[in-house]
Amino acid sequence: MTHGDAATSHGTPPLLPAHGRVLGVVIVEVQLAIDADKLFTWPLYVYATRNRNRCPTWLLVVAPDGAVAAWAAEALPSAPRHPAWRPLVLGPEETPWVTTAEEAARSPELALLSAMAHGGDESAAALLDAPPSALAHMPREMLAGFLAMLYAVLAPTLRKQLEKLMTTTYAGMPLPPFIQNFIDLGETEGTAEGTALGRAEAVLTLMEIRGIAVPATVRAEVLACAHLPTLDHWFRRAAKLKSAAAVVRSRPKP
Repeated sequence: MTHGDAATSHGTPPLLPAHGRVLGVVIVEVQLAIDADKLFTWPLYVYATRNRNRCPTWLLVVAPDGAVAAWAAEALPSAPRHPAWRPLVLGPEETPWVTTAEEAARSPELALLSAMAHGGDESAAALLDAPPSALAHMPREMLAGFLAMLYAVLAPTLRKQLEKLMTTTYAGMPLPPFIQNFIDLGETEGTAEGTALGRAEAVLTLMEIRGIAVPATVRAEVLACAHLPTLDHWFRRAAKLKSAAAVVRSRPKP
């Protein structure tokens, strides 16, 4: 599930035929903001992966924001007299709306992708009718990763609805710890300090889910933070970035 407000790179498992040779690789990049550095690193992702696997390789950029999708779709300049390089881009305009449980059951991955692509719209509440069915059809080991990315890109009101949804749809089922922390604290009459601690633990848990090493200094900084907007900001960054230091390097604007 990276980016100083930019993106997350995840190579999808390559397709392996019976004889074990890789047929092709699709690198999926979830890009949440414009990042000029990607003009240089994206081609590197592709050519390095192509060289390692000796097979066709594509980069698919998933951009929930329309402006970011338009930027990502622009051709990247190459050497003189050489054709420009561009990734495949999937933005809100290219992503269908999946809003029913029936549609989600038929294509769980598309339902979650739809929620991620359009979830920034505060009025898109119908999108949350699909994820429960989609997640129910996903392997349990993939649940945490999908929820992490979905939770990070949803508009604040939809994020609250997702938390409530998790308490009803998945009652009695183990949830990813970062979601469970938010749910537990939302159902208690705890203090603001307790809520902040729960959100701090959610930030740390999400980084652990993504395999990010968290130094003691960063852990202490996160746990000591009592400013809820900052913790929410760090949570979204924890879903995107590759290092704990980068997660806490930025604070939300007043």
